[in-house]
Amino acid sequence: MKRSILFLIVLSLSFVVSCNKVEPESKFNCNLEEVPVQNHQYFNVLFLGTNLTAENNLPRMVKKLAKSMGDSLFYLTMAPYDFDFQRQCSDKSTKAILNDFKWDYVVLQESGWRNALPPSMTDSMSFIWADSLKQIIRVNNPSAQLILFVTNGFINGVKPIDSNWAKTDPEVSSYKGMQKRINQNCFNLANRIDAQIAPCGILWDICLDYDSTLTLHLTDLINPSINGSYLSACTIYSTIFKRKLDNAYYPLEITEDDARFFQNTVSEALFECNPDWRFY
Repeated sequence: MKRSILFLIVLSLSFVVSCNKVEPESKFNCNLEEVPVQNHQYFNVLFLGTNLTAENNLPRMVKKLAKSMGDSLFYLTMAPYDFDFQRQCSDKSTKAILNDFKWDYVVLQESGWRNALPPSMTDSMSFIWADSLKQIIRVNNPSAQLILFVTNGFINGVKPIDSNWAKTDPEVSSYKGMQKRINQNCFNLANRIDAQIAPCGILWDICLDYDSTLTLHLTDLINPSINGSYLSACTIYSTIFKRKLDNAYYPLEITEDDARFFQNTVSEALFECNPDWRFY
């Protein structure tokens, strides 16, 4: 009898704990509140990233999207090839840009493969440097809002770039597995540094599930094609300006059908929670 009562108590406590457990993903807003179209917005935005930001000049796409939607954007970019948070922390140019300007938003993009690190390595190789970068940002920009750029998975996962740890980490040996790891790490880091999420890589995954014929990667199967960069730019624009994209700018290299598809998919996901990108 006593064992039965004890079992019921433990079961009840376990139920309460599980009900009260809050996953990092659930702390982020799945349906943004749209800013009225008549409200013109102007923001200063700094992009700190790598080639995944610099490829196809993604920040300029965000600026052109803003202009086409009646908004304005001043931006600067610090995104050398193969950079990461650690190198941003020690780079003199990064520090000068942060000290010489006042920023409304700082978009942070970690190295693509570092975003896919196993949990045992994220703190020492990425998260502590994000902490340091946040401290550097806060010196001259205490009110700047941080946005974490969720990067895209690579078609063949991490192993082709010869990361030793990835050889014993089968989860990141495919596009889907790598994207899942990136999402988990980015949610955890955004929660840690109190950043908003720009779910670019997740929107890639959603769009590819809708249409597997899309080409979002370059032929290296890692970096973004013009379509991939544009999809990420749409995601970042809507995250910052809180507007649904409607008949907005798109590059000449992209078909009108693809552009409208990307715009509509981003708007549905970010403003209607359709699908719920946090748990995709």
